[in-house]
Amino acid sequence: MFKTLTALTLIGAACGLLLFAMNGITRGDIEKNRTQKARAIMAKLLKQPLPDKIFWVDDISGSCQLGYFIKHAENGYSGPINFFALYHPNLPDDEAPRGKTTRQEQLSLRVTRHQETPGIGDFIDHKRNSYLPDLDQQSIAQWQNLDNITGATITQRAIKKAALNIQTRIRYHTEKYPCVE
Repeated sequence: MFKTLTALTLIGAACGLLLFAMNGITRGDIEKNRTQKARAIMAKLLKQPLPDKIFWVDDISGSCQLGYFIKHAENGYSGPINFFALYHPNLPDDEAPRGKTTRQEQLSLRVTRHQETPGIGDFIDHKRNSYLPDLDQQSIAQWQNLDNITGATITQRAIKKAALNIQTRIRYHTEKYPCVE
């Protein structure tokens, strides 16, 4: 009995060490791959090439003129839904009278990771379905007025909640780091 328990302990320890070592070996490649995928999504949302260096503060990057990229998560039906968003705040138009805002806030969302029910929550995967890309550059009010999707009510609520929370985060961010003309 003691031999069996010792053998199992040694096998378990060896497997644990092997997993730990493999994690260390592949961590850099995995992070590089995630960064490349994020940059591809960002460039597609922005519709122009990205600068080489992107600086993040509290999972927000960007400027008043270009727009803000935001990493955000909300609880879905089966766990967290990770979003990547491009938010354009209300900006004055160059041709509008001084101080008048003519360009409304716009939000574009992409889901980078989720565990929603296959077949029901697939509509949020931009690689499989055009649901989210078709909603690009909608205002927060338009995001709030989305119709619920039968069978995916909690997922739909997470999208609406993400839109509101992203707007709140950007407002807080721009209060803390105001735009300079």
